[in-house]
Amino acid sequence: MIPYYKLLILSTTFILIGCSAYTPENINSSKSLSLEASPKVLEETTRGSYQKLDQSMAYEDLKTRKDILLIDVRTPAEFEEKRIPNSVLLPDYDIDTLAPDLLPDKEALIYLYCRSGARSHEAAMKLINMGYNNVYDMGGIIDWQYETVSSINN
Repeated sequence: MIPYYKLLILSTTFILIGCSAYTPENINSSKSLSLEASPKVLEETTRGSYQKLDQSMAYEDLKTRKDILLIDVRTPAEFEEKRIPNSVLLPDYDIDTLAPDLLPDKEALIYLYCRSGARSHEAAMKLINMGYNNVYDMGGIIDWQYETVSSINN
């Protein structure tokens, strides 16, 4: 029978060895998406994979680039209530049927958003699985700190 202190030392050793594999250097050296990189740089390395985009970076891109397709994947009622200027409505539940007609260019630069980020993530995955290569998830409009528009009269 192994004395308890030897078992404790052995267990602690295994835990420390396992945890040491996840140092900040190891984590930072992995190929992960930098939120500070622009889509132009990211297109070269992460085409066709899920890409989360920081909203401040998205805002700057939307101000300067005219080739971005800004897609709102919420419901029509949510879209009418509040949306980011120049966005187009493509509800997440209609992506499979409407995307081929609304988004014919699978190389187009596409930015998606929804209310909180869940539907835009799912929509991004659908588009990627459909063969779109430059899809960026901006997350939710609830976090959007910039201009919005509404079709509803107050």
